[in-house]
Amino acid sequence: MLEFYEFNNLNIFIVLVSTFIIYNLLCNKNKTKKNELNIKNLIVSSVISLGISAIVSYILAVKDETLLTENYWDSNLMSL
Repeated sequence: MLEFYEFNNLNIFIVLVSTFIIYNLLCNKNKTKKNELNIKNLIVSSVISLGISAIVSYILAVKDETLLTENYWDSNLMSL
């Protein structure tokens, strides 16, 4: 199902940065204390960032699959 997804350096960077940004946005929205860790906001931001990373990976994988639209092993092309 997620054969296009590879957890490589780009996706790790996307997950970490988007988790940090979304967590800060959620904490500022709820106006929690600065030194207090909110586990609910951290889990929500992690799930959203994994979704963003999966979407980016899918977009990058679709661009690579467009190279495979021609039938390379077609017998009609080999006879030419």
